[in-house]
Formats: sequence, C-alpha cells, structure tokens
Amino acid sequence: GWLAKCLGRHNLVQIWEDPFSSVQLKNTKLHMDDFRKARKAAEEAQENILEFLKGHRTDSAYLQSMVVNCRLLDYTASRFLWARTIVDRWNWTFDNKLKGEKDHVLYYDINYTTHGLLTDMMDYCTGIREEYRKAWLSENMPYRLGTITGKFDSEYLLWRDMSLKVQTYVNHKVENVPRAKFEKLFLVNRQ
Repeated sequence: GWLAKCLGRHNLVQIWEDPFSSVQLKNTKLHMDDFRKARKAAEEAQENILEFLKGHRTDSAYLQSMVVNCRLLDYTASRFLWARTIVDRWNWTFDNKLKGEKDHVLYYDINYTTHGLLTDMMDYCTGIREEYRKAWLSENMPYRLGTITGKFDSEYLLWRDMSLKVQTYVNHKVENVPRAKFEKLFLVNRQ
C-alpha cells in the first residue's frame, strides 16, 4: 500500500518513529503525495466498512477492529504529514513577508489551544488509543495491551511536548532576538 511506499515495511516499529526526526522529515517531504493517498485509502476503507455495518445488523468485533485499523493507518499517515506541515508553516511564516505581524498570528494554526495542528494530533492519538484498546479486548486477552497502548501514551507526549516548546517560545521570546527556523528552535538533537 501507500504507507509501505512511504515507510518501507510499515510494521509497528516504523509507524511509531519520530515524525520530527530529520530523517523522517526528509522522507515525508519526498512522499507527501503518497502519505495523502494513504490517508485517503484508509478513510475510504473505513467509510466502506461503516456503510456495510449500517446495512447489515451484525455485531462483528472483527469489522469493528477493521475500522480501528483503518483509523490507525489514517493516523499514521497524518502524524508524518502534520509534522512536516508544522515545520513548513513555521518556516514559511518566518521566511516570508509576515515578519512584521505579531507572533500570535504566525503560530496560531500550529499551536492554537482548541484546533491547532499540535492540539488536533493530541486529540487524535488519545481518541484512537481508546478505540484501539476496546478493539484489542474484543479479540484478545489483555496480555501485551499495555505495550501497545503505551505507544499511544508516548505519542501523546511527543505532540504535547512539542506544543509546550512552541508555547514556551512564544511566551518567553526576547523581542530583539531574530526569529529562527523550526528545526533550530525545537528540533535540536533529533536525528
């Protein structure tokens, strides 16, 4: 599928790699269209399964798990796309003619507390964590459930920590210090 094209074998190791690492940001830039196609395919598959469930009064744990798997594939593509988008938007605003605008205008869509990209990713990963937990328990014993849900917990912390870094920068920015690229401000020491 499209994710395999973007990530190689997209097993549970590769889908959880740091989307802000320099390697992944570069890879995502090369595969933006493929990640978008992966999202679209996952969304279409989810819609088809949900439509089938509407017309068939079946209570299939398997089909519900398939919906969650579709959402996980969509989330996987989204996390790489959003990381690249966040970096590119920050850098575009700081490189562009908006330099005279107030800083809140420049980071609004990245870190706005109700629907900034970082907040949306925190909401998405916590929502899918609960869906995944329910789907797991409908088909499996609790063994190893904590291992996989721990990945969602770490994922939440990745997005929350990035949000806190941006917020701290905005709240404590020294006015006379020149603005810098996202990578220089927030991604130092990420490989």
